[in-house]
Amino acid sequence: MSYSGFVNGESASSLGGALSYGGTAQGAVNAGSYTLSAQGLSAANYAISYVPGTLTVNPATLTVSAGAASRLYGAADPVLMGSISGFVGGDTLASATTGSLQFSSATTAATPVGHYAVTGGGLTANGGNYVIVQAPGNATALSITPAPLTITANGASKGYDALAFAGGNGVTYSGFVNGETSSVLSGTLSYGGSAQGAVNAGSYGILPQGLSSGNYAVSFAPGLLTVTPASLLIAATPVSKTYDGTMSASGSPTVTGLMGSDSVSGLGQAFTDSSVGSGKTVAVQSGWAVQDGNGGNNYVVTVASSNSGVINAPAPAPAPAPA
Repeated sequence: MSYSGFVNGESASSLGGALSYGGTAQGAVNAGSYTLSAQGLSAANYAISYVPGTLTVNPATLTVSAGAASRLYGAADPVLMGSISGFVGGDTLASATTGSLQFSSATTAATPVGHYAVTGGGLTANGGNYVIVQAPGNATALSITPAPLTITANGASKGYDALAFAGGNGVTYSGFVNGETSSVLSGTLSYGGSAQGAVNAGSYGILPQGLSSGNYAVSFAPGLLTVTPASLLIAATPVSKTYDGTMSASGSPTVTGLMGSDSVSGLGQAFTDSSVGSGKTVAVQSGWAVQDGNGGNNYVVTVASSNSGVINAPAPAPAPAPA
């Protein structure tokens, strides 16, 4: 307390009695303003008056702390939980507050990836003894993470044509949420993988690439390019000759179905026997090879004989001249 009015250099030591206090402040517990009055002092040389003071009991602070939570983009919020701290004395949640502590966020399924506030509410402090505040971490307690999205290349097939494959056959998407489509993706769809530039018959990977999104964790799955062998026909051509005691045949087999600059080397044909007759079989001789840069594996080869060959009987020897 403070004194005003002493003279002759005197101080509180010149007063008799014992200082004590009264007023509504005595026994005050709850937040609020209370009267604090002094009493119990006296002096013959002073007419003492007491001016009351004010006791201010400020509300204590209760801090609501949201627990960290996360979910995928497009999903519903998980059950949001947390705690409250700051009670003093013997106060508890039940004794010092009214209501039920609940946590919520303002996000929806369409809220983009990021960090968002979780707010604790539903409580009122009894008697105004506490102010309820949000913990600083509540502002970013909910994490929305990218939803998984798989982009799979569609398969493709073609017959061998000696031309290099390029591009792809479109893609299939799996994982869009909120009714979204590929229109929400950034970038340009392109293709890689072993299929690019593939020429020979076989199986190759088509790998999509080039697309992204802040709201999706994009993964790419390959498709399969199948290049099937082309059909190739090697056919003996019908020929005729005069009997010479051999199976040799003139001409060369015909080749149908070659692609690009491919060729067949070592072609030849022969009769299957040397006797005179018609409807003779002319067969493609072995030893031919497809020159396609792939050991001939770009073709399924059919070899055909001709049944129209002719070996004519030789002309009769001329009659001997008369003697």
